[in-house]
Amino acid sequence: MYWPEKYQLGIVAEYLEKEGFEFMTESRLYSIPIDILGTNGKETVSVELKTKDFKRGIQQAERNQTLVNYSYLSVWEEYATEDLVSRIEQCDIGLLSVSDQVKCLSTPNKNETSDHATSRINEYILRDVRK
Repeated sequence: MYWPEKYQLGIVAEYLEKEGFEFMTESRLYSIPIDILGTNGKETVSVELKTKDFKRGIQQAERNQTLVNYSYLSVWEEYATEDLVSRIEQCDIGLLSVSDQVKCLSTPNKNETSDHATSRINEYILRDVRK
C-alpha cells in the first residue's frame, strides 16, 4: 500500500518534538527546499522524507549537510532494507525508519556548519514557532 510523505511528516515531527527540537516543515534555506528543518537552540537538523526515489533522497540529505549539524533521510519502515541502510552508512547522513513510531537506523556524523547558517535557522524557526 502506498502512503504519501505527508503521513510520515506528522510522525517524524512528533519524534523531533520528543527529542527537544522545534522545527519548520516544507521550508527553504538559501533557496534550498527542506522537508523538515529543526533546532534545539544549539544544534540543527534536517530531514528529507521519501516514499520512493531514495537515491534522490540521499542526494538531498547529503546536500543539506552543508547547512545543518545532522542530516537525515526518512523512509517508511518497509523500505528500510539492509541495502538502503548499507548505502546510508557510506554517507555522513542518518536514516530514520517510520511506522507508528520512528527508529534511527543509522546515526549521521556531526557536520560543522557556518555560524551564519545556524543563526539563520534558529531565527527562522524560533520566530515562526513562537508566533
